[in-house]
Amino acid sequence: METIERLKTGISRKRSLSFLKDLDDISRQMDKASRTIAFAARGYSGVFNSNLVDEKVLSHLFKFDQSFQEEVDLLSSLVVKISKKNKELDSTVLDEVRDILLKIEKRINEREKLLKGPSD
Repeated sequence: METIERLKTGISRKRSLSFLKDLDDISRQMDKASRTIAFAARGYSGVFNSNLVDEKVLSHLFKFDQSFQEEVDLLSSLVVKISKKNKELDSTVLDEVRDILLKIEKRINEREKLLKGPSD
């Protein structure tokens, strides 16, 4: 998120405001996703929970988290790409970032459902 904020500052200083609103929207989306992840449920069940851990579900959750990490890494590489294209910033890359952020948001919701289990 710091990269996006620095890019917004640079664009403002150059008085090239064409993508400033887009970057601001992306920054808000990233902040929302970040907060959602920070406050998301942390585990499968409580330490002293009398229910046994379903290893199959736990394995599925682990694979899910690994694939989720791949999407976060892709987002990170797109943000780096944006920062390098500072002068040639275009809406195509910004649209890619928005799409990945939407996927991440959906994945966060899916993970929450996985943790709650089918009985809730």
